Amino acid sequence: MIRNVPFQRASNFKRKIFSLPAPSSLRNWLLSVNAEPGFFKEVFEAMKMFPNSDKDCTLMVDGMSIRKQLIWDTKSKSYLGFCDYGNDINLEPKKTEAKEALVMMVVGLRRRWKWPIGEFLKFIRINMNLNFVSSKCHMANITVH
Repeated sequence: MIRNVPFQRASNFKRKIFSLPAPSSLRNWLLSVNAEPGFFKEVFEAMKMFPNSDKDCTLMVDGMSIRKQLIWDTKSKSYLGFCDYGNDINLEPKKTEAKEALVMMVVGLRRRWKWPIGEFLKFIRINMNLNFVSSKCHMANITVH
């Protein structure tokens, strides 16, 4: 196992100042979270329970360049690193290596809340149809301005 010594020192220093969970707790929590690309169904289900006064929001989209790299996942017995929009959305050929990660968030306008609604791995700049994103939010009774 390769260890990042400066990172560990920084984590230990921060742990003395702040009340942070142990690395094993973070690892276990991350294993239980669905982090597959696509829209997060759980978030849309939770947003349905918002009071009507909190359902006005704005959409934020952020992209980040990533290194083209394929990694073998022993759990799913497949390669990770290809373009993936999740939720059976096919906008690019399946075997194209991704070079950009895209994250979408909705942010409340009247109250302070911010929730990620989806993440995607892509190769070229594709203008994801904002009407499609708005319709996903509309199904959760969320109004995107």
